[in-house]
Amino acid sequence: MLNLICKLIVLIILVTSVGQAQSLDRPTIYRTVSFSATTRSGYLSVIDALTLKEITRIEFDEPGYILQVTPDQKRAFIINFSGALRTKGITVIDLVGAPRKELLFSDINIAGMKLGPDGLLWVLLPDQQQIAFIDPETLQAKTPMSAGGIPR
Repeated sequence: MLNLICKLIVLIILVTSVGQAQSLDRPTIYRTVSFSATTRSGYLSVIDALTLKEITRIEFDEPGYILQVTPDQKRAFIINFSGALRTKGITVIDLVGAPRKELLFSDINIAGMKLGPDGLLWVLLPDQQQIAFIDPETLQAKTPMSAGGIPR
């Protein structure tokens, strides 16, 4: 009898957990794929983390190097790899609705980027020896900060 009660409790816990997991937003994996530096193209693959199946694929014109996705998962930022250890510009992809692509810093070398704790996208500009701050919603640049040397 005790064995039957234990099995019933485990079953109730499992059913409750599955219901809660289904009611939460599905976790998503974002991955950039570059065909090669010579073909000059790539894509952003959006993958369901539970099934590992590709949900959508968004093509863009440059091979991707570093990827950042906003916490609300509405926008992706991808540093473009231009070959010969150079990166030029950032491709911005809207992930909600019809994918829309924009290009920031189109002809500027980018050393790295990260979404900062203040919600802004921090972009390292080694040739200018600056750190640029971009509002991820409006894509407007805030006043850049001098790095006093090459930012790393």
